[in-house]
Amino acid sequence: EGVVKQIVGSSLTDDSIAKSSDSKEDHNLIENFVATMSAEMFAKKYRDDSLLGGHIIMLGKNCEDAAFSALKAYPKGMQIGG
Repeated sequence: EGVVKQIVGSSLTDDSIAKSSDSKEDHNLIENFVATMSAEMFAKKYRDDSLLGGHIIMLGKNCEDAAFSALKAYPKGMQIGG
């Protein structure tokens, strides 16, 4: 989806990632927060506040564009994984 989310780590499984990306089914992934601000905007905020080492974690499908736009917004300031 390319959406910035805070999730409960213990609810994260390979199955929950696949289901959350493929359908609108109940998938056991617990979200604490879903941001309205883009990944790129968060990266710019980190840059503007001189925060180094922020993590971009790609979970599920269709998140690459958002992740790479965040990396481009703050070169050498963010780390990517997933």
